[in-house]
Amino acid sequence: MKHSSDMGGSLRVSVPLLALAKALILLSMMGMLFVPGCGKKADPFIPNKRVSRVVQSLTAEYLDGQIALGGRLLKPLTRTDGKPGVVKLRVDYSKYGIGHGPCQSCPVDFKEHEVILARVSEKGHVTARWQVSEGKGLYLLRLRVIGDDGGLGPPSEVVRIIVQ
Repeated sequence: MKHSSDMGGSLRVSVPLLALAKALILLSMMGMLFVPGCGKKADPFIPNKRVSRVVQSLTAEYLDGQIALGGRLLKPLTRTDGKPGVVKLRVDYSKYGIGHGPCQSCPVDFKEHEVILARVSEKGHVTARWQVSEGKGLYLLRLRVIGDDGGLGPPSEVVRIIVQ
């Protein structure tokens, strides 16, 4: 750097220093283009189609070692032959000792599930039977419709049933 007294004490920068600054700025900008992103990029995938059918007005009754389930599909199956349709359901459940279940508004951790088949009438009424294999206790359960591609529909409301 050179000081000039005839310019009123202003600072004059030499040309090589200015060129060096421009080169550093250009190199740093180009370096940002080649900085890799953090984390591994995942392989491309097609997301599962979400099933929009849901069982509403779920009922459950214990009969002869089985729980009879009933309800209504929000979007009934479309059949033209008048025969009942069949849909796969996932029964999510938790078992507790009688009198030891969570409160009505407490969250439930559905640790177990089984897949069953259910009959569906023309009007969308669902009926199914679920074999109780774990014996006596308080069961909290809900149903989810399984689509043809394996996708799960939204859960139904939770029902409580005592098996004695």
